[in-house]
Amino acid sequence: MHTPKTLNVTEQHQLLDALLSRDAPHKSFRKGIRNYLIGCLMLEAGLRVGEVVSLQMSHLYFAGKPVQNLVLTSKITKNHKERTVPVSTRLKNALEEYWTEHPWLNSIEGDTIAWDRLCGRNTLTTRQVERIINRAGWKGLGRPVNPHMLRHTFAT
Repeated sequence: MHTPKTLNVTEQHQLLDALLSRDAPHKSFRKGIRNYLIGCLMLEAGLRVGEVVSLQMSHLYFAGKPVQNLVLTSKITKNHKERTVPVSTRLKNALEEYWTEHPWLNSIEGDTIAWDRLCGRNTLTTRQVERIINRAGWKGLGRPVNPHMLRHTFAT
């Protein structure tokens, strides 16, 4: 039987650090915070890449605060069954930092896709997220990493 590839704790930290890019210029720094949040959603909550790109603001925030549990509706899950995932401390912190660095989020409707730029245009695709995670794998670990590895890591 094939054992799924996972990341150990050190590799998880290295990958998340590579996603964050704290030393980048401000615009890239904001993207780094977004990418870090995406990585946390996969590592800390076990979300699939398709679920991540389909998340709405109302899945992540309530009244300007991070939710305590992610309620993934049947509309966005692969098997079309709703599931609830508790929000870890690291994920909560990532959600708070994302909100702080994107002050315009206050004016966005709850059913807006979380990664929309300019309220509705240029959403992230699954392929873009795959590339973001893969590049961070090369930068932080010196090897490729795919989003499903993060889900397997969460499950172990």
